[in-house]
Amino acid sequence: MTCDVAEKVVVLFGGINTSHQVMNDTWTFDGKTWTEQDPATRPPARQQAGMAYDSVAHQVILFGGVGGG
Repeated sequence: MTCDVAEKVVVLFGGINTSHQVMNDTWTFDGKTWTEQDPATRPPARQQAGMAYDSVAHQVILFGGVGGG
């Protein structure tokens, strides 16, 4: 999870659902509402990944993590 300063949202990717499945969904939170996103490209499902916001490139960077399966 990280904060996208340009878009003024928190971004969440992946994790594990209540059925213990590793996910590859992306969500944003604007302070009031969680919204599932539908990006054109999705990284493989993973948990325990790191995310950061690159303020120079204005991009959210996802790295590492453990895949499912």
